[in-house]
Amino acid sequence: YIRPNIMMNGGGDLATVLCKAVSDVQGTATFWMHRMGNSGSGRLFKAEDMGENPTIMVETDTLDNLVQQYGKPDLMKVHIEGAEVLMIRGSHKVFEGEDAPTIVIEFHLPDIAAIAPGTSGDDLIKKLLQYGYKVKTLTEPKYKESMWHIFYKRNLSPESLALFTPETQVLGGYYAHGELIQ
Repeated sequence: YIRPNIMMNGGGDLATVLCKAVSDVQGTATFWMHRMGNSGSGRLFKAEDMGENPTIMVETDTLDNLVQQYGKPDLMKVHIEGAEVLMIRGSHKVFEGEDAPTIVIEFHLPDIAAIAPGTSGDDLIKKLLQYGYKVKTLTEPKYKESMWHIFYKRNLSPESLALFTPETQVLGGYYAHGELIQ
C-alpha cells in the first residue's frame, strides 16, 4: 500500500520502504496481520480481541541500525500500535544532537502496556525529553487510549505547526496538561 502512495505523491526520491519492523533488537518477530478486519492495525503482539488472525514472521531492527545504514531522517511519523516502546528502548543515537528528526508519534496506551507492562505514555515522553526534545500534544485529553504528539528540537514554523491541528481545529492550538494553549 505504501509504495504506490509514495510514487503517486512524487516521493520516490525522498522515501525508502523497508519490509522490517522497528524494535529494540535486531532479529525476527511474529507479526499479527490485522485486528478486527482492519488491515492497517497489525501488531507485534497478539491483542485479546484479535482472534485467529494470520501471522507472519518479520525482520526487526533498531532505529539506530537503520539510521547507520540510511542516514538520519528529518521527519519520522510513527504509528506502530504500541511498538513505540520498543522503538524508543532500542534507539539512542537517532535522538541525539540538534539534527535529531522531528517525530510525529502516536502512543497507543493499551498496546504499550501489553508490550511493556508498567510502562506508560508519560514514561516515553520523559525519555524523549531527556534527549532535549520539546513536545506538543495534538490529541484532546478525552482520548485516553491514543495520544498524538510532535517531538522537535528545531523550532517549527507556524505554517508547519498549522499542518498538525486536526484535533484542536485551532490554528497553532495544542494541549498541555489537559488545557488548550495557543
